[in-house]
Amino acid sequence: MLENFWESSRRHNLDLLIPLPFLLLTSMVLPTLSQQAPQVIQSIGCIKYPLYVGGNVRIFSTWKNSSGYDSYFWHNLEALSFNVVRLVIRNLSTSPDQIKDFLNVADGHGIKTIVLLPTFLEGLNSDGTRDLNKTKQNIYDFIVGGGLKGDPRILAWDIANEPDLGDAQILMAIREMSQYVKSIDPDTAVTIGGWHNSNRIHYPWEHPDDGDLIVDYVDICSPHIYLEVSQIQSVFTPEKPDEEIWEAIYDWWKNRVQQHLNHSMGKPVIIEEFGVDIEWLRQTFGEARAESVEAIFFNATIQAMSETSVKGMLFWNYLIGDRWCPIELGNNWRQAAYVIKEYFAKLA
Repeated sequence: MLENFWESSRRHNLDLLIPLPFLLLTSMVLPTLSQQAPQVIQSIGCIKYPLYVGGNVRIFSTWKNSSGYDSYFWHNLEALSFNVVRLVIRNLSTSPDQIKDFLNVADGHGIKTIVLLPTFLEGLNSDGTRDLNKTKQNIYDFIVGGGLKGDPRILAWDIANEPDLGDAQILMAIREMSQYVKSIDPDTAVTIGGWHNSNRIHYPWEHPDDGDLIVDYVDICSPHIYLEVSQIQSVFTPEKPDEEIWEAIYDWWKNRVQQHLNHSMGKPVIIEEFGVDIEWLRQTFGEARAESVEAIFFNATIQAMSETSVKGMLFWNYLIGDRWCPIELGNNWRQAAYVIKEYFAKLA
């Protein structure tokens, strides 16, 4: 049976709220951004920013009334210098009109949107098996019938989230869906958000080599990169100084990004997800040091990406109060949020 090729639930158990106040940055002297201007996007999008910078957000059917999607929400996206968001649609009643409302407000704030096609578009037969023809019809009704075709506010359609490229049926399905979406909306880029490969015993998630399996079916390559701590375990410990931790993250990250670039066939690469779990850092480094290590992580990773030819980066995730978001309930910005703000302001 074809399993759900639309999205993985890994890391995506989330809630939404809001941000603000001031926390001092970590006392270590963090490396600063290179003065060299990033390369301008030439092949995608209507606005040619130096880089697309932003994060992943979640839409609700009642987003206009939700405390997370009021004017305060947008104010903070501007404060973080976002010029792109990836919209993760999870509510089964979300309509194209509600997405257009979101796009309208986002566009008013200078923000483009990558739309992850929702799982409820997946067609099912009466016996529960997946039906690609029904899926195509659902997608057509959603994009074309819903008036979203060729919408310049949409940077890309994201066909699937972290599909299993080791499953032949899933691989065939996402290739076919990618081609189909491009055929009904040729003016909008298509991408596939990350991947994994169940055939790999070691390192099944986001292996750069697996990008070769889908690169011919996308306009934008969108890997999701998360730190493989096991590969830098010797320095990722409480006993090591900040500088060594920064260097280890920076070196590993820049190498991994370059590997993805090497498999992109010259197509633009946007790192569609990256981030770190603050709860895991608290368990590893202790409560007192976790926030400074989180800031070091974002400083090292964004610095590394800014020195490559990537066209954009979106952190996972802008869902306030979530363990992956550096903004806490009560409108408290952790040190990492200020690192993101400073870098994104220079890169956007």
